[in-house]
Amino acid sequence: MRNVEALARLPRLKSLYLHLVQKDAPLDSLAGIPALHELLIMSGSRPDLAELRHPTLKKLHIQDVRGLTRFDTTPFPGLDEFSMHFQAQVTDLACSSANAILKKIVVLRCVRLARFHGLRELPSLEHFAVVECPVNEEQLRNG
Repeated sequence: MRNVEALARLPRLKSLYLHLVQKDAPLDSLAGIPALHELLIMSGSRPDLAELRHPTLKKLHIQDVRGLTRFDTTPFPGLDEFSMHFQAQVTDLACSSANAILKKIVVLRCVRLARFHGLRELPSLEHFAVVECPVNEEQLRNG
């Protein structure tokens, strides 16, 4: 995870898998990769991914990033698919009307997930799966 900003100099990069993402690795430069359509962030330790954004990213997968307590898909208006797996500390997930074309959400084994905001804002949602998460049906309906 050194020199992540150098990836922005690869304008044709379409898929990127980042492993062991540390809290001090800057991810804001990823927005400068115009062809990036798929991003996987796996393992490592970060309190948040707030600086991460991309206007045309299609698929985003986050898995086993220690320290992460909330995530918002709003900075990804081009997102078609979002998945989050094995996030032991995430309590809040949020979407918004900015994610109007989001079609698929899969959340697996986020054992502290208590709130999922913005589901009503997703008119294109076709596939939604929340497996082994404590968020209940009423919270989803009201979200």
